[in-house]
Amino acid sequence: MNQRYRVSWYEFWILLFVSSIPVGCGRSDDGPPMGDVTGTVTYQGKPVPGASILFVPTTRETPAGAAITDSAGKYRLSISGQKQGAVTGSYQVSIALSAPFDGPIPAGMNPEYAKEIYAGKPLIPQRYFSATKSGLTAEVEPGHNTFDFALQD
Repeated sequence: MNQRYRVSWYEFWILLFVSSIPVGCGRSDDGPPMGDVTGTVTYQGKPVPGASILFVPTTRETPAGAAITDSAGKYRLSISGQKQGAVTGSYQVSIALSAPFDGPIPAGMNPEYAKEIYAGKPLIPQRYFSATKSGLTAEVEPGHNTFDFALQD
């Protein structure tokens, strides 16, 4: 995994959108019960840096949690980009990582803009890009939760 990595604009906007869903709508000032969520993502036994992780709740009232792995493949989930952790409950998990776009630039498009909006070659199997197809799940409980994901081909 010595290739350069970057979160595509597509991945960024998905993370931004789902992490901006309000927390605690119609609930007390304390909000819903939360759990701290950390872990490590590996692929073929090696850490996966720069991957986008999304915890997609199984209930509509619950906000999604999102994170980007660090250089050691470690992450700490947050909601709304500010509040650390995730609301307690069941989640399906997606993990996405693509190389920078290096394909042909459409005529008349700024090359830097094209590199930001188009994803390059997937650096992990694409089934992990979808929470419904990845097979990855998590049950967040109050207190500290650790979810390590060892991705396979």
